[in-house]
Amino acid sequence: MKGAVYGLSPAAKPNEQFPCQTPIPGLYQAGQTTYPGFGVVFSAISGIFAAERLIKVEMGRY
Repeated sequence: MKGAVYGLSPAAKPNEQFPCQTPIPGLYQAGQTTYPGFGVVFSAISGIFAAERLIKVEMGRY
């Protein structure tokens, strides 16, 4: 992965960004270096993705 001063390069492709679910059970992440990308709107969307994944895991649907 190519980096920048404050995290991933804005040119990072979606498959180079971090997923919301981590290998550590119960630990989810959101923010501009987490898929879907950079900026306030996409950081908020990554929080929605993380919350949706958590709900699916807790309900046994994932």
